[in-house]
Amino acid sequence: MTQRAGSKTVEIKSSHVAYMSHPAEVAKLIEQAAAQSSRE
Repeated sequence: MTQRAGSKTVEIKSSHVAYMSHPAEVAKLIEQAAAQSSRE
């Protein structure tokens, strides 16, 4: 499904609340998505 949508996925070894235990990695992914969407 992600390929068909043109999405990017990232795996982080974490609990089910990755944004709390790995905020830097989550923020980086959000920043990349925002930068990509502004180019389209």
